[in-house]
Amino acid sequence: MIFKKIIVTFLVLCAVTAFAQENLIVNTHNRKQVSLNGTWHYIIDPYETGFYDYRYKEKGEKDAEAYWNNPEPHGKTDRKEHGYNNDYSIQVPGDWNSQDDVFKYYEGTVWYQREFDKPKLDENERIFLYFGAVNYEAHVYLNGKKLGMHKGGFTPFNFEISPGMLKDKGNFLVVKVDNKRYADEVPTLNTDWWNYGGITRDVKLIITPQNFIQQYAIHLKQSQDIEKSLKRKRFNISGYFKLNTTAAEEKITIEIPEIGFKENVDIRDSEGAFDLEAKKLELWSPENPKLYKVMFTLGEHTLTDKIGFRKVEVSGKDVLLNGKEIFMRGISIHEEIAPEIREYKRTSTTTANAYIQPLMRDYLKKIDKISQWRLSPSYNIQRYDGEQEGFFSLHNETSGSYPYRMLAWMVYLNDAKCGTEFPYQEKTVTPKTGRTVIWPAGWTHPHRGVTPNVGLKYIATGWFYHLPKGEPKFDGRHPDEQRIQEIIV
Repeated sequence: MIFKKIIVTFLVLCAVTAFAQENLIVNTHNRKQVSLNGTWHYIIDPYETGFYDYRYKEKGEKDAEAYWNNPEPHGKTDRKEHGYNNDYSIQVPGDWNSQDDVFKYYEGTVWYQREFDKPKLDENERIFLYFGAVNYEAHVYLNGKKLGMHKGGFTPFNFEISPGMLKDKGNFLVVKVDNKRYADEVPTLNTDWWNYGGITRDVKLIITPQNFIQQYAIHLKQSQDIEKSLKRKRFNISGYFKLNTTAAEEKITIEIPEIGFKENVDIRDSEGAFDLEAKKLELWSPENPKLYKVMFTLGEHTLTDKIGFRKVEVSGKDVLLNGKEIFMRGISIHEEIAPEIREYKRTSTTTANAYIQPLMRDYLKKIDKISQWRLSPSYNIQRYDGEQEGFFSLHNETSGSYPYRMLAWMVYLNDAKCGTEFPYQEKTVTPKTGRTVIWPAGWTHPHRGVTPNVGLKYIATGWFYHLPKGEPKFDGRHPDEQRIQEIIV
């Protein structure tokens, strides 16, 4: 037996004090979903005219002048005090400060709006509106009805949408976003903090079964002596789960296929906790970032995740990972575009671009008209896991949508054993941290990812463009590409 024993206990989960967190749905990227990212419309409302009445009280739900309602005048004399104009659009996710100069130093209320059609739902399915993060305070409305509010710029939240609230077409979604600072809140008034505003992470509709696993955790039990566990090659794993409602099923199945584990755990009401003893377990570390596929099954529905098992503890002044001292490396980064990018539009738009530009100049030094070549302001950060992920078919970087790509560049962000093959050039590049590859983007240099099914690969990729005269537009295929002419090498 891989697992000698399974001890099941039950616990009462403590209520989460933060608003809208008690019913938070975790692991949303592995659930059935519909993205609401993309172009939204907006209204800037510094005096909160669309929220408060003349007595500084929140407007009534059916108030036609409330900005969460779609203004629909029925006669020539009906007033229309607001509207969401197509000319005023903003990208989600993203902060508003870096998207338009009008927002540069703005702190206050901005109303976000978009429409969506009702997704196709199977019988007994439920639907939730999920926000990855909104900075700082959010009030959410759907078809004139308030779903709720949330405070906190870095925490996700969700609201269930009742079937009766949805129309087949043109559901009117509005989010009031407010990033004002207050003396008695965080961030406070006097602080070294760029308090950017906006819907900064993904927005999506999450579709679930009637009964589903809402929250869960599985990890190494922190009370165990990790050195003894390594010597014995046996590890204690603990965790909990919480269902959204009291399920008709009496058991939940926990499975880790790679080590051959599959166990049924009893459900008591809607919550449960478990303790397991396992062997043949590789611990996660930066040198060996081992992840296991973990499956939680309730009835006919299975939720999957990839989880690494490790123990972090402090001994005196030392931080220990799996019982060994580790030197901490970190970076301080916010989710908004960097201040220097906001200040200087005609310079490189990212740190990656600043790195790649001199390399490109050296590569292009034999070309006379370098000014015609422009670095794309957008680039990709990609993560590939073993043989399961990657571009394994031959491809080049040009297509009908991107005919102006002239050169492609790639920077490896880690050492890896899975590289990139250029078969026509009879060359395979091995990933080394900081190694940069530049090649013609067209049909002469098809390439593909190769892997021996070992480890992870992280890369940054981007392109150089050539825009001939008379071709200033890209037909709206990518919002960043509309700004290419502003970025001069």
